Amino acid sequence: MVILSCDDKEKTIHLSSIEKLAKEFRRSIEEVFRLYASELENFQKNARVRNFLHILTSKNVKKILSQ
Repeated sequence: MVILSCDDKEKTIHLSSIEKLAKEFRRSIEEVFRLYASELENFQKNARVRNFLHILTSKNVKKILSQ
């Protein structure tokens, strides 16, 4: 899984984002984790700079969960 292959700092940031989204949308962490990991994988394919991936990924997951 793409999140698990990140370094510790990135992993902490992504997991924190997942927890926040799960609370905000009252969804299970597992459900949000699957969506987040899928979206993150799409972004990582072409990313040259990884610093803002959690922001872009969270934005897409929010859009999906809001539908």
